[in-house]
Amino acid sequence: MSRAFTKEIDDGPENDLPTIVGTELPAGVKNYMTPHGHRRFVDELRYLAGTKRPEVARLAAQAAATSDALEEQTRKRNLRQTEARMQFLRQRIEQAEIVDPLKRYRNRKGEQKRVSIVGVDETDIGAGYISFLSPLAKALLRASEGDSVSFQSPAGVDELEVIEVMYCEIMMAAFVPA
Repeated sequence: MSRAFTKEIDDGPENDLPTIVGTELPAGVKNYMTPHGHRRFVDELRYLAGTKRPEVARLAAQAAATSDALEEQTRKRNLRQTEARMQFLRQRIEQAEIVDPLKRYRNRKGEQKRVSIVGVDETDIGAGYISFLSPLAKALLRASEGDSVSFQSPAGVDELEVIEVMYCEIMMAAFVPA
């Protein structure tokens, strides 16, 4: 039977590349990352390039040698997804600027809070890790101890007093291949 009659899904590259979850960076902007976040991306890229991509490419070549069109399409899709993730990681690593700032501030209610300003791919609000692109980080980023900055919060404008600025190591989980 002709492959044209058995093809059930479109294997065109524009239809199955993964949507990379993450925030798009404005053109020309460096991606601030912690050393651990940077290491995770480098480790993942090494794993994909050295282990996963060769295996996925081998399986795609095997599938191409068979008469199973669906298997071939699936393997080719997996290869394109792996390559797309590698490209995403390369771009993020290329744009990386390594930083580790921790800022402690007091709002107008007198509440003291701590935040660590991290890269867009490392954000974890529960842990106090905020993206350098967030409004709060933008207000605090260039502030020094003793400075007051205005911050537009959902509740309105708040005046923040920067109590302490520290550069410390922020621990992130290491990359573990799936």
